[in-house]
Amino acid sequence: MPIPIRPRGDSSPNVCWREVADSGVMSEMPIGSPPAPPGRHAAPTGWYPDPLDAARERYWDGWQWSSQTREGSGVRPGHTAAGRNPGQRPTGATGKGIWWRRVGATVIDVVVVQLASMLVCWSVLSSIAARIDDWMVANAGTQPMPMPDAAQFITVEEQLILTGVTVGLSLAYGIWLLRTRSATWGQRLFGLRVIAKPRWLRPGAPEPKPTDKLGWGTVIHRSILWTLLVNGGAVIWVLLLYSVLRPLWDKDGQAFHDTLSGTAVVAATAEARPAASELPSRLG
Repeated sequence: MPIPIRPRGDSSPNVCWREVADSGVMSEMPIGSPPAPPGRHAAPTGWYPDPLDAARERYWDGWQWSSQTREGSGVRPGHTAAGRNPGQRPTGATGKGIWWRRVGATVIDVVVVQLASMLVCWSVLSSIAARIDDWMVANAGTQPMPMPDAAQFITVEEQLILTGVTVGLSLAYGIWLLRTRSATWGQRLFGLRVIAKPRWLRPGAPEPKPTDKLGWGTVIHRSILWTLLVNGGAVIWVLLLYSVLRPLWDKDGQAFHDTLSGTAVVAATAEARPAASELPSRLG
């Protein structure tokens, strides 16, 4: 059966519509293609303003329009809310522009977790401090003073308690705040927030919006990675240093644990959307 094409009153030579049968019900599908962003010969896959409904977006799979639509977000593929072109290094909203704020937020978060751990483990720390004082008094007149043995001051059980409490609080801190606020206290203090930035999307799957709430899986994954990096000991600290410095050269401004968890840290007020008047009225 031939597919009728009709202009629907649109005079544009590049945009027209076709009616297709879907399970016996006639529906409308646009033809043509979205505009290519600067520096590219064709539009990349993603969500674009729907030629049939200006209030919605339709998924372009790189070859043709799909039947999947969603509410409009105002940002076209190949562009970002900050107005960057594809491949351009982030500045301001992500990457170098907020790197020092990310470092400051990390320091604040570590201090908060450590202070909370000290309060929870106060009795254990008091016992350790008492043993150290006793050792200092016992060896006050000894010349030269002998080298202390850590096993004299802290038991294996106490080490496990301190480590377990710190790790548990780190996980709880990250999961709770990222799930409810999309930012830790340190990140909020420095005007940052965490957004979902998946490494891949199945064809036709909706791309997360910067305002979307982080899912449980993403929150738990990121919190576990952050906790391991911060509390992993001397060997992991090399990886922690790499993760801290990585946003300086990564094209998306992502740290190591950002990439693995499918997230990114951005300025909380940088997710501006273009005005409706700046969007094309039709695609072609």
